Amino acid sequence: MTMRKVLYEGWEMECCGEPFSVGDEVDWELSLIPDEAGWPADALSEVDGERGLLAYIGHIGHSAVGVRMRGRVAGIQVVKQRYVEHEPGSRMFHPVPGEVWLRPVDRAPKWFGHETDSGTGPGGAAWHRSEQSMLVELDGELLPSAR
Repeated sequence: MTMRKVLYEGWEMECCGEPFSVGDEVDWELSLIPDEAGWPADALSEVDGERGLLAYIGHIGHSAVGVRMRGRVAGIQVVKQRYVEHEPGSRMFHPVPGEVWLRPVDRAPKWFGHETDSGTGPGGAAWHRSEQSMLVELDGELLPSAR
């Protein structure tokens, strides 16, 4: 058994997910995504020589690294991320690397996306912080993909 952290996007839960709790057994298909948000080093994994963040994929059509993980949910943290406009007034936002906050919970929420605070930064670019995903700690084993 090995401990891994897995990103579970809020839209995946809102669409078709079933909320889970610490202690539940899960069997998830995973994808390895690049670290664009500045995640803590202990959240990253190495699979087949590539380093990134393991992410749950519940929908066909997503690219997978050919792994799944079966194990027990050891922890759940709701992720709050800061986003800033590409250019003032564009209303197109991107995550700010390293500006991630984690809030531990015992049960996964079903709904996400609530903006918690917002403002205007230097140069007039808007920003906001919102909860839109979870970082789930799994104690289990990596297996070949079932797909």
